[in-house]
Amino acid sequence: MDTRRTEELLTELRDMQKESLELQKRHTELVERQYARAEKIQDRTEAIQARSESMVAIGRRVMLVIVPVLIFLVAYVSWLLFGKLGI
Repeated sequence: MDTRRTEELLTELRDMQKESLELQKRHTELVERQYARAEKIQDRTEAIQARSESMVAIGRRVMLVIVPVLIFLVAYVSWLLFGKLGI
């Protein structure tokens, strides 16, 4: 190989390495953006779960009051109906 061909090959190799480094840099930036986005989504998910957890807790407390009241009302209406009919 002559010196000129060696220089061309080395120049080509250098250019390819620059391209490779640029691709790696873009890939790293993309991964960082995806990570930030995933982190943001995770934070929103945790906030939604916390809200739903509090809503379920409120629903349970409400049911503790409503179910006994409904049972009482059904029993009372039944007593009124069946008591007056003499059944």
